Amino acid sequence: MVDARLLLGIDDTDGLDSPGTGAIACEIANRLSVQPWATVGVVSAHQLYSHHDVPYTSFNRAMAFPLVVPVGFEDEVLRVAATCVREFVGPGANPGLCLVPLDRLDNEAALLDYAWCAKDQVLGIPIAYAVAHKLGISLLDLGGNGAGVIGALAACGLRLSGDDGRVWSPLPLPAQGGRWSVQELTERSGVHTVLSVRGERVEDEAIVEVGAEVWPILRDERAVLLLTEALVGEAPWRTCTDRELDVF
Repeated sequence: MVDARLLLGIDDTDGLDSPGTGAIACEIANRLSVQPWATVGVVSAHQLYSHHDVPYTSFNRAMAFPLVVPVGFEDEVLRVAATCVREFVGPGANPGLCLVPLDRLDNEAALLDYAWCAKDQVLGIPIAYAVAHKLGISLLDLGGNGAGVIGALAACGLRLSGDDGRVWSPLPLPAQGGRWSVQELTERSGVHTVLSVRGERVEDEAIVEVGAEVWPILRDERAVLLLTEALVGEAPWRTCTDRELDVF
C-alpha cells in the first residue's frame, strides 16, 4: 500500500472558556495516533501576526503536525480532525483546518511565501483559498466567519520550513524542577540539540535547571532546547521561560 505524507494545520478554535488551539491540536494528534493506519509527528505552535485587525484570545498561534497515512485516507483524517474541533470549539471562534498533501505539492515556495507573510502581515480569507486552490491543498471552514483557514494554511507552511515554531506535544522530559545534565536531557527527552540562546552548543556535562514549562523550538526540522545562563541558583544554565522565547 502506498503512503501519503501530509501536514495538518489548525487555527482559531479557542474561546475564553474553551481549550486552547494547542490542546485541541494535540487531541486530534492523539486520536489519529491510535489509528492503525496513521503515523503522527509532534505538534508545533507557530506565532502569526499580532494586530488589532486579527482577532485572537491570548496569542495568535496556529498549530500543525505531520502524519503519514495510506493513500485514500485523507478524507478520514479530515473527518477525525473536524469531529474533534466541533467537540471542543469555543463560542465566537472561527475554526479552520488545512491538509497539505506533501507528495503532490509541486510549488513549496508559494506555500512558504504565504506562510512567512502571515507572520508580519494581515492576510485575508480569499488569499488563503487562492493559494490553497493553486497548490491542491484542502481547506475546511468549520464555523464562524471561517477566518481560521488563514492561520491553518500558514501553520502548515511554517512547519514545512522546518525552522519556525515551538514543539507543543509533551516530550518525555525528566522531572520538572530538577537539575539535569545536557547529556541526560538529550538522551531522555526527545530533544535533538541543546543550545544557548546565542546559538552556541552547550557542553554535555553542563547542569541545567529545568523549569515548570519547557518549550523546545524547531530548527532544521529537529527539536532544539534553548538555555540561558542562570543568574541565581546552583546550576549554571536554566531553560527559557515562555516570554523569553517570544522572539522564536
